[in-house]
Amino acid sequence: YNENDIHIKNEIIRQSLNLEWIKSLEEEDKGLVRIAIDHFEKENYIEALNTFERFLSDNDFDDSDKSLCFYYMGYASYRNSDFSKSIYYLSKTKFDVEDDEKWHLRMLNLKGLAYYYFEQIDESLACFKKVMENGRRDEIYVRALLNFGSVCLQSEKANHKDEAIKIFEEIINETSFNKEKLKENLVKELKCIAHYNLAQIQNANEDFANATINYKHAIELSK
Repeated sequence: YNENDIHIKNEIIRQSLNLEWIKSLEEEDKGLVRIAIDHFEKENYIEALNTFERFLSDNDFDDSDKSLCFYYMGYASYRNSDFSKSIYYLSKTKFDVEDDEKWHLRMLNLKGLAYYYFEQIDESLACFKKVMENGRRDEIYVRALLNFGSVCLQSEKANHKDEAIKIFEEIINETSFNKEKLKENLVKELKCIAHYNLAQIQNANEDFANATINYKHAIELSK
C-alpha cells in the first residue's frame, strides 16, 4: 500500500482479482438489467446505456419490463446528447395509453425534446400536442404546453408564433393549468420561462416597453 495505491505482490492473486472478473461476479449475481437500472438511478447514463445494450446483444427484455427499459434507454441517450438514438429507443416503447398513461405521456414529452434537439420541429410539436390533447392539466401537461410554446418560436410558420404568445399568456395568467396539482416552485418556474419567452418575442418586434416589463417579471420569479 503506497500513497492510496494498493499493489498485490502475489502474481496469481493479482491476476485473479482483476476488475473484469469482479464485474462478472456482480453480473452473475444481479444480472445486467438490474446493474443497468442501478447505473441509471445513480445518473450514470453512459454506463446504464452500455449495460442495457450489452444485455440486448444476446437477450430480449421481458414483455412486462420492455417498455420501461426502452424508456430508460431513451432517457439515457437523451442525457448523453445522442438524440437520434433517444428517438429510436423511445419509439420502441409500447406503454398502454390507459394503464400506463403517465409513462406514455412522459415518453411523448421526452421524445418531443429529442426531436427538437434533432432539429425536427414538426415532429417535436406533434409529440407535445398529443400530451396537451390529453388535458390532464397537471405537471406533465403544463411542461408539454411550455415546451410546445418554446418550440413554436423556432418554427417558420406564422401561426405557430401566435400560438406561442397565447400559451405564454395563459401560463402567466394561470388559466392553462390546475394550480392545485402543481408545486409552488414549479408554477414560478413555468411563469418565469413564459415571461422570458414573451419578452423575447416583444423584443424582436421592437416592443421594448412590454419586453422590459416581462424581463423584470422573469427575474423576480427566477431562482
